[in-house]
Amino acid sequence: ETARSNYTNYSIPTLKQSSNALKSASISQGIYELATEIIDKTSVKQGAVLDYGCGAGLMLRVFKEYGYQVLGVEESENFRTILGRENISSIASLSEIDDLRESFDLVIVKDVI
Repeated sequence: ETARSNYTNYSIPTLKQSSNALKSASISQGIYELATEIIDKTSVKQGAVLDYGCGAGLMLRVFKEYGYQVLGVEESENFRTILGRENISSIASLSEIDDLRESFDLVIVKDVI
């Protein structure tokens, strides 16, 4: 069975949902297809991915499932809480990257206003 079956009918989980509900939430086919298209078209098949303005971490979940190390940058504390429940590391601003002293193989900036 492929990972694709896990990513249908996604709705953004709220903090009021249980951790089981968060785990059972799935990612929309569109996000899954975009993430896998990036994976297929890039020469980066393993490595570190940074998603700036990652929200609830939809794309990061796909990259993580494919074996990438992931980090989200998200101002919303509520979304960072959700990311934490999904075992996805996150920071509130780019200024915190200096403290991490990390480099990234792939940077995603999608739908950031």
